[in-house]
This record gives sequence, C-alpha cells and structure tokens, in this order.
Amino acid sequence: MNPGIRSAFRILPLILLVCLAGCFPSREERPRAVLFLEGPALGMPRIGSGATLRVRQAGGGGEVPPGWSFTWFKDGVRLPAFQGSILHLPAVKPGDAGVYSVRVGTLDRVEGPGPILLQPVDHLRLVASLEDDGPGTLREAMDSLAGLDGIGGIAFHLGERAGSPIIRLERPLPPIRGHLRILGPGDRTLVLSGEGRIRPLFVKGGHLVLARLTVAGGRAQGG
Repeated sequence: MNPGIRSAFRILPLILLVCLAGCFPSREERPRAVLFLEGPALGMPRIGSGATLRVRQAGGGGEVPPGWSFTWFKDGVRLPAFQGSILHLPAVKPGDAGVYSVRVGTLDRVEGPGPILLQPVDHLRLVASLEDDGPGTLREAMDSLAGLDGIGGIAFHLGERAGSPIIRLERPLPPIRGHLRILGPGDRTLVLSGEGRIRPLFVKGGHLVLARLTVAGGRAQGG
C-alpha cells in the first residue's frame, strides 16, 4: 500500500474522534430543565387565587426548546390534563395542596426538576426572626393567626444566613386550635428546639401540617 494512503488511514480515526467531541456537547453543556413556581409567596398561595408552575430551560434564555415533552404529577400521581411546560391553577382550593413534580423528556434523556410543595391558605404570615419572641417571630405569627377562620399559613423568609437555622424556645408556643400549615425555608431545614425542657407544639384542635422543619429537644406532657 502507498505510504501516503497508509498514513491517511492512521489519521482518519483521530479526525473522527475530534469531530464527534466537537459536534456533541457534554452532559454538563446540554440544557437542563428547572421548575419554577410563579406568584404565590414561598409555596403558599391564597385560596381562590391563581398559581402557576412553569418549566424553563436553565441557562438557555428561559424558554424550553422544541422537542421537549412534559408529564406532570401531584403526590406521585400523573395529571393527564396538563401536558405542556405550564401547569396553571386558576383558583387554588384546599384540595390542591400537595407536592408537584414534572418529568421532562428531552431529545436524548429524561429529567425531573423540582419538586415543589404547594399549600393553599386563607391567611399567610411570614417569619423573619429566629428569636423566641418579638416582631417577626414564629410566636408572633401564631398569635396573630389564633382565632381566625380558615387555614392559616406560616412561611419563613430568613434571607442569607450561615448554617442551619434554629429557633430555641424559652417557653411553649401558643396551642394550635385551628388549621395551620408551617413551611420551613426551602433551601435548608429549620430546627424548632424545645431545649430538652419545653413542649414546642401542642395541637388542641384542627389540623397541623409541618414541612421542611424538624422539631427537636421537646418534652412531652399530658393534657
């Protein structure tokens, strides 16, 4: 065989490898899907208002590219009525509470961004302080919701804080006599500590839902 032809055959596989590496982006470079909740504050829309969950492309200008498919779920159960990149609830009801997720089928793989916890409420209070008592505390929020009709909601907006947030109770929180939802911050788990001597929460009536929150160091009592 001609030496020039033999050399060309040796170089050809290397050329093909270079071409393949350049033509097909790595997994890190491929677009990713991200699930956003628009409108309601911290996953707690007011009952009767609208809530929209939307899939966007991360790092790609936001809009999803052609060819993506979407399968929506609530608490692990498929929602066949929603098939696009948007799940819109025009007027949320208590029954809409749950964990929403979406499976995104792209051209070469399936991704599942999210999930997002949705808890519709009638009244919403935001907690910005980790102190036991005073303005912006969990205690103040619970006091302000006591006696109100409907479902009360408490969410945490703690801003940029280092480490795991902890509320160290100096005395028991107000007893719960209605329907209350307490959601900790979305990026980390909040600890509600009774410091080994206090019962942190006491439900005397209604229904309590806790999420993204750990109750620790509590002391059980009868009554």
